[in-house]
Amino acid sequence: MKRKISISFILLFLTLITFAQENSIIAKNHWEVSLEYSIQRPFYSVTSPIDIVAIPRESRYRNRFGVGCRYYVFEKWFLEYNLAYSQEGGGYKKLFTNTNYLKNGINVGFSTDQNRRLVFNLFTGFDLNFLLNSKFKNQFTGEIEIVTNYHKNFTISFPVLGMGLKTKIHKNIFLSAQTCFSMTNYRVSNENNTNVSQVIFPAFQISLSKFIK
Repeated sequence: MKRKISISFILLFLTLITFAQENSIIAKNHWEVSLEYSIQRPFYSVTSPIDIVAIPRESRYRNRFGVGCRYYVFEKWFLEYNLAYSQEGGGYKKLFTNTNYLKNGINVGFSTDQNRRLVFNLFTGFDLNFLLNSKFKNQFTGEIEIVTNYHKNFTISFPVLGMGLKTKIHKNIFLSAQTCFSMTNYRVSNENNTNVSQVIFPAFQISLSKFIK
């Protein structure tokens, strides 16, 4: 599954290059609004960041839906706000926790010249996450348990590194594809004796955007 998603994302990048058209956008003092969809692999890291790479996990992907707004302070530098419904959690394919958040993201980023056929973006920032609900599911026994009270109602996550490509596809409409790695601090759990971080890696996002003056 992970390999198929990675291949699809590479093919999307190649499509961007193939169908790219010339731009005539000067981004400074412009707003760019977007509709976004992501497929992401969430999992829990327990106790230490070493756990992220030291413990093997099953690949389990969930969805994220959002809207975004960028303001280009300069031609190549922007501030960005994202509002998203994000399906996260952790566990295995048959024994897992589904945790859903309303996320408010604030990013700062760099973009290459908008007049290029293919525009490269690089960004970082933080997300303010508000817990909506959480369910533990055991597909071996059919057990479903509401575990919302075991999670913090509010957490902060950090998209440590995000990057992507964008191209104009029709008049003032742009298609973007990007990837990101993010994690919270070790305070996702509401239990005092448990240190847990929510990690998302990889995350693949596609979006449609438009510049407005």
